[in-house]
Amino acid sequence: MIRRELFVSFGLCASLVTLGACSLSLPFVPAQEEVVITEAPQEEAAPALPSLFFEWELGEGTLISAPLDVQDNAAEACRIRGYDSAHMVNLAISGRTAQAEYGCRGAD
Repeated sequence: MIRRELFVSFGLCASLVTLGACSLSLPFVPAQEEVVITEAPQEEAAPALPSLFFEWELGEGTLISAPLDVQDNAAEACRIRGYDSAHMVNLAISGRTAQAEYGCRGAD
């Protein structure tokens, strides 16, 4: 009979705790050891890498190719990353503007 009364009173109290009408008191147990949390030393942020996304205006003609300066900039961005060369992965054309995403390949 005592277990049922305890369960009912605990269930009633637990539902009233959410309303703030009842509080459960648990015995205080002092900590045996003090836990100290230290942050790991932060490393210096890596320098920002050049973008592999380029945009240029299209000229007259039927051949769509990135200008030499865009190709050179993409190749340099890949060399900075430790690769040998750049290649165009994606090309999008909107009106007279072309946008290209380059990828890198070669030794890493």
